[in-house]
Amino acid sequence: MTPRRPDEDYGEPIDMGIRSSNIGSFMPEGSYRPIPIVWLVSAWVMHSIAMILLVGLLGTKHPFFPITTTLMASGWILNMTFNAGMKNAATGWKIALVLALLVNWGLAVISALAMSGY
Repeated sequence: MTPRRPDEDYGEPIDMGIRSSNIGSFMPEGSYRPIPIVWLVSAWVMHSIAMILLVGLLGTKHPFFPITTTLMASGWILNMTFNAGMKNAATGWKIALVLALLVNWGLAVISALAMSGY
């Protein structure tokens, strides 16, 4: 474990979360700890919106168009999420993210096929 540097005000180790600044305790400082569930939920929400828009716009065309565009959008969102920091998360979070996006994409494909009459 790496030693933590002491807090300038009190000489105790700096902990994650809220602590007082050098100016005084009236000016709290916050620190950010990346949490994989935030990336998972934000990717899922962005993916849901993208699937609704793409299927809504291309649902009446040949099924090739909505299926390929939703697949490309899924890959793009997955890539953005992994670049944002999900690549450092535990394997379980990565699997959960991929499964959540696959379920969303599957529903989009089923909806696109139903809208085009298949």
